[in-house]
Amino acid sequence: MHSYADRHTHDFFHERDYPDIKILERIYAQLGEASQAKEDLQRQSKIAADEFDKALEKLWIHGGAVVDFAENVTLGKPEWRAPYNEQIAQKLNRLQSMVRFAESNECRMCALVTHFGDKYGAMKPCAICDFCAPEDCEAQRFRPATADEVHLANQILERLQKSDGPSTGKLFAALCPAAATSGDARNVFEQLLAAMARAALIELKDETFNKDGRDIPFRRAIFIKAPDDFELKVRETPSRKPTKAQAKAKAAAKQAKPRAAADDPVIAALKKWRLEQAKKEGLPAFRILADRVLNEIAADRPSNEEELLEVTGLGPRLVTRYGATILKVLQQSQ
Repeated sequence: MHSYADRHTHDFFHERDYPDIKILERIYAQLGEASQAKEDLQRQSKIAADEFDKALEKLWIHGGAVVDFAENVTLGKPEWRAPYNEQIAQKLNRLQSMVRFAESNECRMCALVTHFGDKYGAMKPCAICDFCAPEDCEAQRFRPATADEVHLANQILERLQKSDGPSTGKLFAALCPAAATSGDARNVFEQLLAAMARAALIELKDETFNKDGRDIPFRRAIFIKAPDDFELKVRETPSRKPTKAQAKAKAAAKQAKPRAAADDPVIAALKKWRLEQAKKEGLPAFRILADRVLNEIAADRPSNEEELLEVTGLGPRLVTRYGATILKVLQQSQ
């Protein structure tokens, strides 16, 4: 995790890949014993195509829908909800565990042995990790806190002495109201809190609260001590913002990229191959390649496997498995 905003990025991809159960419910409610074409079902549901495809896939995986190789859909089992919710909870727990370790403001070794249940071993810091000995780090860089940061640290300590461990979000909003909507400013604030935890001025605890059936993670700041003089070592985070030239080039490339027409014969040829492959493997066609991936291939017209790997949605495994056939279909249909 390079910044506070990274958690929001992971949340975005999680929500994209695991749609709200209400979306799955809308699709399930339209299913019956008679089969329906996926395209007809999508139009009736009035759900955007990409979101519909993700939701239908999850509904199929957990048994709520039966989908044949030609993507005709019929009603599945009603017991799909519990396993879907369990999978979401498991994925979020894994994400939270990763975030807690990557962003933990405690000895790394203590965090590891605590994870494996060794409470006695967790009482002794290792003295060599980035938390215990930041001055010896090679992969990370630490700098002395600026005068403004020391001033803000004193404000934090003063407020924490009068409160019962507020969340770091509320603390940031209260002390930095002018920058409350800035992700960069929040990241700098979190790095200052981490420096204060390393100096044993405060303790940072990861907790969760439940909202609408979903566990929302947050971090609480707890006062420890407020000495007259203290030294803070703040971790430097490299800037990952693209330069203006890079952003302009990326925007121009995106705008210049051709889009495949709906009646493009290449798309028709790719869909025909996908249907045949799905029938061979006994899977719904979308499990071979999604529609958006076929559209990307038709738009990009790759001529070799290296160019196929540049298509969004095609990884090494899929290129190894289907790459030669896809290239042959492209060559024959152009």
